[in-house]
Amino acid sequence: MNFRYLKKDEIDCRVSTCNQNGVSLLLYKDARVDQNILDETFSIFGWQRSHQLIDGNLYCTVSVKNPETGEWVSKQDVGKESNAEKEKGQASDSFKRACFNLGIGRELYTAPFIWIPKELVTIKKDNKGKDTTSDKFSVRSITIEGGKIVQLEIQNDTRKCVVYTYGTKKKNGNAPAQNEQANAQSQQKQAPAKTPEEIEAEKVRIQKEKEEAAKKELKTIDNDKIIPLRKMFVAYKFEEANLLAYYHIEKLEQMTNSQYADFGKKWKILVKQWGGITEIQKGA
Repeated sequence: MNFRYLKKDEIDCRVSTCNQNGVSLLLYKDARVDQNILDETFSIFGWQRSHQLIDGNLYCTVSVKNPETGEWVSKQDVGKESNAEKEKGQASDSFKRACFNLGIGRELYTAPFIWIPKELVTIKKDNKGKDTTSDKFSVRSITIEGGKIVQLEIQNDTRKCVVYTYGTKKKNGNAPAQNEQANAQSQQKQAPAKTPEEIEAEKVRIQKEKEEAAKKELKTIDNDKIIPLRKMFVAYKFEEANLLAYYHIEKLEQMTNSQYADFGKKWKILVKQWGGITEIQKGA
């Protein structure tokens, strides 16, 4: 019984810890994802769930029907209370855990440790003096091979930039292995054969280039970019405060290269929204 891997938009990011140095994130799925995959795999008539209260704890049993034999296979697990509704939280959590036991989303257990440094997240104190953040994060890309996460990109949706990278992103994401093999064979026909040492050196070079590119995206912009931005505020008649608020930063010096590139793609739309102009009249 094999389930497909989770898609990037089926995986949520949750802040696990938060302190003055940054935040750590966990990847998780919600109950709707489990329901959709069960429907997709077995149809709505091929699975069922039930809940039992055992020693004060709420358990969930998820049963699926083997389409070939008609035999029912069941997995069970216990849930934990949520911060909101106690019973509903336990029911949902126990269901998700039982689905993990069946194999849905089990690849999330192979996720690397995800740490977002303080420079890439807004951290503030709550009314109890505890470090917290209201920034939202999402999975921008993910590659899963053999049940393991081998590549991952996390985006800070609030700041609109990539803040975490792991592994090497493939052009076709989770494309079937046979496609990769066919592409490799095609390249071998068109180019002279390389020695194993040359192939390994090429892999190292490509990996290093991608890591450097990812680091560059996370670096803050320098004066060569800050000065033209300040000139834009005057020329196109919009406030610097609008730009800072949009990317959730306190000053231009905190803007990353990724955010700068994002602004470059959609500045006309944003400037119009902020009451500015997008064309400078001659002689003005």
